[in-house]
Amino acid sequence: EHTSIKKNIIVFGRSLGGAVAIALAAKYPEKIRGVVVENTFTRIDDMATVLFAKIAKVKRAQLLLPFLYCYLTNPWRSIGRISNITKPMLFFSGQKDQLIPEWQMDLLFENATNCEFKWMHKVPHGDHNNTVEKGGEEYYKKLMEFLNDIKAN
Repeated sequence: EHTSIKKNIIVFGRSLGGAVAIALAAKYPEKIRGVVVENTFTRIDDMATVLFAKIAKVKRAQLLLPFLYCYLTNPWRSIGRISNITKPMLFFSGQKDQLIPEWQMDLLFENATNCEFKWMHKVPHGDHNNTVEKGGEEYYKKLMEFLNDIKAN
């Protein structure tokens, strides 16, 4: 516990880091001012289904999913935690994300029901790894507007 850390922390995470950011914000709301997530997922179970379906195009391979879930040691269920976040949130979603389906970011946004305020910024040509680059100046503008709104409150 660092007593010298001020409560001006903005938690940022992308992909798996977004799940970590959501978990931290839900667990330690008194220590942070806001949350930014980019191209993150609802929960590992959902991602396992998506990834496994892409790898195993054979219908019978779907039968292996229950066994796969048995080996998940940390399910990172962001969808169950996000309603506990009371701080402002900014969501960046790359519309060409080839790994995490767009509906997962949309669902997280919809379920962030208790945050002070929330914004969604969709980047039309952003994929899983280049949303910030494809977002360009508009990405940074949205981020700065968000940070300024937090500072003003």
